[in-house]
Amino acid sequence: MTNPVFQSARFWAASVDECFLVADLARAECHLLNAASSVLFLLLSEGQSGGKKELLETYRRYIPSHICQDQVYSETLKEWSGLGWIEEGPLGLCLSNQSDSSSRSSFAFGENGRGELLPDNIDLSDVPLISRLRLSLNGSTVFDLELYATSSPIFPDAIPRLTAILSGVKSSRPSTQRLSFVVNDERAYVISTSRKVQTTDESFALSMLATELLRVSYSNDAMFATLHAAALMTGRKQFVFPAVSGCGKSTLAGYLAHCGWQYLGDDVIALGQVPFEGRFRVLPFATALGLKPGSWPFMEPLYPALQEIPITPYSGRLAKFIQMGVKDETLSPDASVHAIIFPQFKAGSVAAMKPLNDQEALRRVMESGASMGFGKATGNLSQFLNLIHTIPCYELHYGSSEDALRSLEALL
Repeated sequence: MTNPVFQSARFWAASVDECFLVADLARAECHLLNAASSVLFLLLSEGQSGGKKELLETYRRYIPSHICQDQVYSETLKEWSGLGWIEEGPLGLCLSNQSDSSSRSSFAFGENGRGELLPDNIDLSDVPLISRLRLSLNGSTVFDLELYATSSPIFPDAIPRLTAILSGVKSSRPSTQRLSFVVNDERAYVISTSRKVQTTDESFALSMLATELLRVSYSNDAMFATLHAAALMTGRKQFVFPAVSGCGKSTLAGYLAHCGWQYLGDDVIALGQVPFEGRFRVLPFATALGLKPGSWPFMEPLYPALQEIPITPYSGRLAKFIQMGVKDETLSPDASVHAIIFPQFKAGSVAAMKPLNDQEALRRVMESGASMGFGKATGNLSQFLNLIHTIPCYELHYGSSEDALRSLEALL
């Protein structure tokens, strides 16, 4: 378990190579900062600043003398002031409550300000039921997901997108759980027996629904994180492919599945750790594989049914979602994560597999998207850092799926 180097009522920080991962427990955010910036961030956030002179004196007590502290201090303070992250408060300088963390290297690890609890007195009975989906992620926990929407929903693509994506985890078994996803003219709502959340952020609404499906399905599997990633398995070795949109993740996942690798998921996957063993494993969420127009010519010969699948619009993009199916062995308890691969497709490029240090791997995961919003957040963060430190991480550049497969097979 990773031990924090700093912990207070609001903040938790752990070292990662030459940087620090700083968790703001109040805002449910993490920031990857260099050592000097971490101390400055914590001092400002905790209100231990005073004016610029007093802040510098406190700052010097925490930063080793071999670091160019005055220069780093001045440059960081100037940059953050220009970005609106720092304001003058009654006790001196402090982080602005209105600061935008989106341009920092950060990710959310909990249910932060994009959503709020649903008031008990809200009435959604006038929102009509559109459809009901029966789903299972693990073969045993079965959900009835009810989808409701008004005639002019705030997110018009949400219900069609969900229907297409979740077609990959449909079940015919009797349901044991019930979930509702409601979209009216103003907000989206995720309602289960244990929580009720409302939001005006479409991506957060979909993320909350996925989180609830995963949380209930894997309540006994020590789940500690979800990633925006694909995951596949060969033998008992699981490979995780975190990536931002446009890197070729889904196309590569489809190709590997065609070559006999077992498909575990493409959009959101969960991670758990086997108690007493320390072994990390992927907890599958085998949603339908989403393929954008650029990949259709390559994928149609591999999946002829793709030609007949309707196009689904979402967030200004287009995609076709093909059901991949999950084999029983994908849920094998003795499978474990073998490598974390950050794919980058570029036509004509030579295949190259580059090992990444902990700091670079963590930065890539943060850019791709991750959440630690389950149970005790700081414990999940420790497990997540142990994962990054324990599991080999690589950057994979490739110009063809065949080259990528050969590079991956070299790691077996």
